Amino acid sequence: FYLDETDLNLRLAQSGYKAAISPLAQVHHGYAASIRRRADRVPSDLFDIGASWAVFQRKYVTQNMRNTHWSAIVKRERKRLLKHMISGGLEPSGVHRLLSRLNQGYEVGKSRESIGGSLVSDCENTFLSMSVSVRTSAVILARPINMSSKMAEAKERAENGEIVTVYCLSLTALYHQVFFHADGYWVQKGGLFGKSERNQRMVRWWSKQNRLRFEDQRVGQIRNPGN
Repeated sequence: FYLDETDLNLRLAQSGYKAAISPLAQVHHGYAASIRRRADRVPSDLFDIGASWAVFQRKYVTQNMRNTHWSAIVKRERKRLLKHMISGGLEPSGVHRLLSRLNQGYEVGKSRESIGGSLVSDCENTFLSMSVSVRTSAVILARPINMSSKMAEAKERAENGEIVTVYCLSLTALYHQVFFHADGYWVQKGGLFGKSERNQRMVRWWSKQNRLRFEDQRVGQIRNPGN
């Protein structure tokens, strides 16, 4: 259930295939509430993670290394839970309960059937060709006070085929957050003086136009197909 991509890549490698890396390809993960986690990414159950690791170990980790491997996983999960506890997302009792569920899942996974499937060596059909059309990339600068009208503009332009990014910058040093809006455009929110990448300084003085130019160039290779 978890580790599906890792399992696929390992099976490909064992079959003699190689994985190709597309440098500009990006996967933007959205986080929705489920029976396993809340919308704020705080876990609500770790049973399936434990079970998946047990199945994974039986396939790829030698018997003499499994205890060490599992101890490292438990330590990592505990560290993650403690961070949520410190930030107020979990009660101390919740940390204990979730770690218990992690171990329960691990014990069940030790006897769970492992169905790996087979890799197709000869496909009936080849990959279909992909038609690529150059689209205009648009940048919209917004402020918290006029965000609603700017988002309406972004929606209209996205419906007309443009790749739209809305930058909503407040006069703060807040860390930037990015998400893809359901209406079809990108939104980047944060402080004018805040950082948009982990390796940047916490605070840097910018003019609005210089900051907008910097952010547009930073993501330009991905969102500006005409460049």
